[in-house]
Amino acid sequence: MFSLCVILFFAIPGVSSEVEIACNRNNNLSPEKNLSESISVPTGWNTSLSPPTYLSNQDCRWDVQVPQGYYAYVIINSQIVTPSTLKVVYQNGVNEDVPQSGHAEPYFMIAPSFSIILSVSNSTVNLGFVITYAKMPEVQMEQYNLSSSANPVVLANLNSTLFTSSDRVSLIAADTQWADFASFLRCFIVFDGPDTNSTLIGNLRQLVDSYNQFVSTNSHMRIVNLFAGVDLGTMIVAQSYSNVKNFNQYRLTSCRSTSCNVQLVAHEGTSAVVTISNNDRYLTGCSLAENSKLKIYYGNIKDENIVYTYNSNSSGIPQKLNNYITTFALDSGSSLLKISSFSQSVDWNLSYDKRQGFISSPKFNELSTNQDVTETFDGNDYYNYTTKVINHGIIGKATLQITTYDSSNKVVDDKIYSTGKLPSSDTTIQPGKSFSIIYKSNGENTTGVLVDFSISTTESSAMTCFVWLSFVITLLHI
Repeated sequence: MFSLCVILFFAIPGVSSEVEIACNRNNNLSPEKNLSESISVPTGWNTSLSPPTYLSNQDCRWDVQVPQGYYAYVIINSQIVTPSTLKVVYQNGVNEDVPQSGHAEPYFMIAPSFSIILSVSNSTVNLGFVITYAKMPEVQMEQYNLSSSANPVVLANLNSTLFTSSDRVSLIAADTQWADFASFLRCFIVFDGPDTNSTLIGNLRQLVDSYNQFVSTNSHMRIVNLFAGVDLGTMIVAQSYSNVKNFNQYRLTSCRSTSCNVQLVAHEGTSAVVTISNNDRYLTGCSLAENSKLKIYYGNIKDENIVYTYNSNSSGIPQKLNNYITTFALDSGSSLLKISSFSQSVDWNLSYDKRQGFISSPKFNELSTNQDVTETFDGNDYYNYTTKVINHGIIGKATLQITTYDSSNKVVDDKIYSTGKLPSSDTTIQPGKSFSIIYKSNGENTTGVLVDFSISTTESSAMTCFVWLSFVITLLHI
């Protein structure tokens, strides 16, 4: 197995070659018997040299054999000018365009063969590549059983892994957090079955670039990391396909910066995107067409895990998101979501007229003792605070407290709920300058709390404003 440091060494540039190449239309390449020597195209070229120029108006194809139990590591240096093209063809027949300016672009190919296809028009093309063989890594395999009733499995620093599902396996991946390693996501090989003899699905680079999921044809999916033990800064989510089979597009986004934009396009069916984070995030923007709906799921994709539904008239922005796995699912049209992790710029706890939203436990609708949540909202006026308890999560010693305060921070109304007094599912309205919601599990394994809220100005505030406005108008007429 190669060292990543050795592979990155190939990126060192060297001197230029002025030779113009006329290639054979079909070329068959096979490794030496001892597999210790690399294959260079053209012969004698190496990665310390600039790639040679190919004559115009020719087609070249290299079919390369890979022994069973081995993989081929291919480094391609190229300069391609359209309409000329350079493609690699994987074992499963999938074509991938090589970048037009590919310096030390890495590819990882498995048995029995792969192809490199060059089509040169009247434009300038430079190409050189080196093929080196190595054994498939033999490392201890991690195994995960996936259930439609369980949360997805989230893994970083991925090694050799086998997923087994009660139906089929769904896999999505986030791009690497390190741009220099983006191409090396090809070293994660995904098989449609329990072992490396199974049909090739693709690699994680292809998965990320597809903006969709890989789905197995049976109950198994195997992933092999050719650089086992090396963290390439990616993350994957695997789950039972039955949970996400209704999504036309389903993907994972990293959102590693303090703010990011996520585009959802659902013109041909529901489009969904997943975010993974141990920290609070905030939805700060959500544009929706008139008849579109955006559902937010915490954890598994099932109706009881929908914490909020947006439409074009919703005013639930900003919205705090405190669950580890959050899915946004758009049913039609398109939407641009703006997500931030910078709480100081969001004003999440500010009260103002016509505000809506929800408050939830961090592990809502899954049994956990880590369900405590405290939120306080305050503004510059008196408001009607409307709340509706969707899930109270009260068992054993768990409690829920909803309190409103006046301008002196004195309690106006204080409701404390427990097993002896459960909250109603009806909507309640309580005026005040500020209000707070406190849920405590007190060591109990609970499903947590979910409360919808809205904020509007009170009639007294409106009347005060009217009186003040009338006074100003009177003064203007004196």
